[in-house]
Amino acid sequence: MYFGNVLNGKPLLVVPEAKFVVDVQVAHFDSNDFDAPAGAMFLIEDQLHLAILTGHSGTRTVNLETGGFSKVHDLHRYVWFSGWQLHSPDINGKWIPICEYKLPDKRIS
Repeated sequence: MYFGNVLNGKPLLVVPEAKFVVDVQVAHFDSNDFDAPAGAMFLIEDQLHLAILTGHSGTRTVNLETGGFSKVHDLHRYVWFSGWQLHSPDINGKWIPICEYKLPDKRIS
């Protein structure tokens, strides 16, 4: 684990070949008065960031490349996705989803 990442001291399952796949049918643009719901996936510049709940500071975003907290505070400027999957290759090399997440409709603004 990297020093200062949000998973310090927590168990972590590592799947090195895994990749995130966002659902472009649930992409959201130009959200005013925006509060990032936990589970939302953001495309910030060319990297994916995930909104998570923290115990002391509410919702924050994590850079999925580095594992550290994002330094971006104006999330309303970026496209975000309310659905995504984590894919990994099976024994034959075919990419299959191993995890899927969709925000409930009532959380989407």
